[in-house]
Amino acid sequence: MASVLFARVDKIGDLILTLPCEELWRRERPNDSIHWLVSDSLKFVIDHAESHPQTQFVSNKKLNFFAGFSAAWTLSRVLREKNVSDVIAFYVPWWVALSFWLARIKNRTGVASQWYSWLFYNHRIRQRRSLATQHESAYNADLVCAALSGHVNVKASSPIQPLKLVVSENEKQKARELLQSLGLRDEKFVVIHPGMAGSARNWLPSSYRELAKKILAKNISVVVTGGGLVDEDYIQQTDILSLQGVVSVVNKTSGSDLLGVLSLASVVVAPSTGVAHLAASLEKPIAGLYSPVRVQAPKRWGPLGKNVRVFTPPFNSPAESCPGTMSCLYEKCPFYDCMKQIPVDTVFNYVMDNL
Repeated sequence: MASVLFARVDKIGDLILTLPCEELWRRERPNDSIHWLVSDSLKFVIDHAESHPQTQFVSNKKLNFFAGFSAAWTLSRVLREKNVSDVIAFYVPWWVALSFWLARIKNRTGVASQWYSWLFYNHRIRQRRSLATQHESAYNADLVCAALSGHVNVKASSPIQPLKLVVSENEKQKARELLQSLGLRDEKFVVIHPGMAGSARNWLPSSYRELAKKILAKNISVVVTGGGLVDEDYIQQTDILSLQGVVSVVNKTSGSDLLGVLSLASVVVAPSTGVAHLAASLEKPIAGLYSPVRVQAPKRWGPLGKNVRVFTPPFNSPAESCPGTMSCLYEKCPFYDCMKQIPVDTVFNYVMDNL
């Protein structure tokens, strides 16, 4: 029996699309002890995973050289105590990779695209994720298979199953009480999450507002979620909170509280952000609003779940496709601004069909 470490130190959606990789390892080596290294801010995701993994939490804040080296030395001592023999680094900052080397972990697998990969990993896998030829979960599965190749001959012949998150009845009741205290009186409501960190193109603010107005006109309540200054700024641009019947929990929920709110929603509408992945993992109907830019598109980052519907700007033919590869070309693109071409009525119809 070996002690294995899976490491992913970044954001909500990335972690959700990586956690199911544990089952792939267990298929081949069921007796191994598996640990996870994740961002401390994502403890709530681990706590609500149906299969609760053993976890070590670390900060995902950027550290200067001296602070990073000190943190790496501290973490390496923890890893040595756990007697870790294999580590799969899906994504980690340089100082975490250094800790693997300092801990003298025998098999250190990671992508070859980072400068520190050549210093701290002894099993480097070249993955051109920027080409976005497959889903993020498939790239993650390929890394696990590469790490397993030192033990068994295995390929990711079948896709990993989507992560399932579970919210307790007590947490749901707490969310109900929060919503009621903010003025929500209906059991049936739609969550709209307009904000995002800016890693992909978003739907137009006016489109979110128009969608909310259409839903409210059907006497269906709208709950707006969001957290942080970036979300708050975009939500202000939509002016959605001025609409009568909208309930705002913006900057009023912890991660666990947010899961409680999402678990009560009839439908969730969100762009390419962690909330879309959380809703999909709760098996809620989710309308995902996605950019056609190659590295932002749903082919790479779409949420995984039973009730997922992804909306992207329509193009008339393969010849008319997004020329953006790493980012939007904005005014230089002949199709700009294509995001406004995602029809509000189409998203609205999806929402109404799933109420």
